[in-house]
Amino acid sequence: MKRGPETGRQDFHGVGYWPGLLDAPAQTALLEDVLGVMRTAPPLRMITPGGRRMSVSMTAAGSFGWVSDLAGYRYAARHPQGMA
Repeated sequence: MKRGPETGRQDFHGVGYWPGLLDAPAQTALLEDVLGVMRTAPPLRMITPGGRRMSVSMTAAGSFGWVSDLAGYRYAARHPQGMA
Protein backbone atom coordinates (compact mmCIF):
# COMPACT_ATOMS: atom_id res chain seq x y z
CA MET A 1 0.00 0.00 0.00
CA LYS A 2 1.37 3.42 -1.01
CA ARG A 3 0.28 6.77 0.32
CA GLY A 4 0.24 9.92 -1.82
CA PRO A 5 2.32 12.74 -0.32
CA GLU A 6 -0.16 15.64 -0.54
CA THR A 7 -3.62 14.16 -0.87
CA GLY A 8 -3.78 11.37 1.70
CA ARG A 9 -4.67 9.03 -1.16
CA GLN A 10 -3.70 5.41 -0.66
CA ASP A 11 -3.28 2.76 -3.33
CA PHE A 12 -4.21 -0.83 -2.67
CA HIS A 13 -3.62 -3.26 -5.55
CA GLY A 14 -4.14 -0.47 -8.09
CA VAL A 15 -7.25 0.99 -6.45
CA GLY A 16 -7.01 4.49 -5.02
CA TYR A 17 -8.93 5.52 -1.93
CA TRP A 18 -8.88 8.36 0.56
CA PRO A 19 -9.36 7.19 4.17
CA GLY A 20 -11.27 9.69 6.24
CA LEU A 21 -12.29 11.87 3.28
CA LEU A 22 -16.02 11.35 3.97
CA ASP A 23 -17.44 11.18 7.47
CA ALA A 24 -20.14 8.60 8.32
CA PRO A 25 -23.13 10.84 7.43
CA ALA A 26 -21.55 11.71 4.05
CA GLN A 27 -20.90 8.02 3.36
CA THR A 28 -24.51 7.18 4.19
CA ALA A 29 -25.77 9.96 1.89
CA LEU A 30 -23.52 8.78 -0.94
CA LEU A 31 -24.71 5.19 -0.53
CA GLU A 32 -28.35 6.32 -0.64
CA ASP A 33 -27.66 8.28 -3.84
CA VAL A 34 -26.03 5.25 -5.48
CA LEU A 35 -28.88 2.96 -4.41
CA GLY A 36 -31.36 5.48 -5.83
CA VAL A 37 -29.59 5.34 -9.20
CA MET A 38 -29.69 1.55 -9.07
CA ARG A 39 -33.44 1.59 -8.37
CA THR A 40 -34.01 3.90 -11.35
CA ALA A 41 -31.63 2.06 -13.70
CA PRO A 42 -31.19 -1.49 -12.35
CA PRO A 43 -27.90 -3.27 -13.02
CA LEU A 44 -27.91 -5.57 -16.04
CA ARG A 45 -25.72 -8.39 -17.28
CA MET A 46 -25.39 -7.28 -20.87
CA ILE A 47 -24.76 -9.41 -23.94
CA THR A 48 -21.54 -9.10 -25.94
CA PRO A 49 -21.62 -8.68 -29.72
CA GLY A 50 -20.59 -12.36 -29.86
CA GLY A 51 -23.77 -13.38 -28.02
CA ARG A 52 -22.26 -14.18 -24.63
CA ARG A 53 -23.58 -12.80 -21.35
CA MET A 54 -21.07 -10.63 -19.46
CA SER A 55 -19.88 -11.83 -16.06
CA VAL A 56 -20.61 -8.46 -14.40
CA SER A 57 -23.73 -6.38 -13.89
CA MET A 58 -23.62 -2.67 -14.71
CA THR A 59 -25.76 0.40 -14.37
CA ALA A 60 -25.28 3.97 -15.55
CA ALA A 61 -26.46 7.46 -14.68
CA GLY A 62 -26.21 10.72 -16.53
CA SER A 63 -26.62 11.71 -20.15
CA PHE A 64 -25.11 8.53 -21.60
CA GLY A 65 -24.39 5.02 -20.39
CA TRP A 66 -22.15 2.34 -21.82
CA VAL A 67 -24.12 -0.57 -23.30
CA SER A 68 -23.37 -3.79 -25.11
CA ASP A 69 -25.62 -6.06 -27.16
CA LEU A 70 -25.55 -8.06 -30.37
CA ALA A 71 -25.24 -4.77 -32.32
CA GLY A 72 -21.98 -3.86 -30.56
CA TYR A 73 -20.50 -1.68 -27.81
CA ARG A 74 -21.56 1.96 -27.56
CA TYR A 75 -22.84 4.79 -25.40
CA ALA A 76 -26.63 5.18 -25.31
CA ALA A 77 -28.91 7.90 -23.99
CA ARG A 78 -31.34 5.37 -22.48
CA HIS A 79 -31.10 2.36 -20.23
CA PRO A 80 -31.29 -0.84 -22.33
CA GLN A 81 -34.61 -1.76 -20.67
CA GLY A 82 -36.06 1.70 -21.34
CA MET A 83 -35.53 3.06 -17.83
CA ALA A 84 -33.91 6.33 -16.89
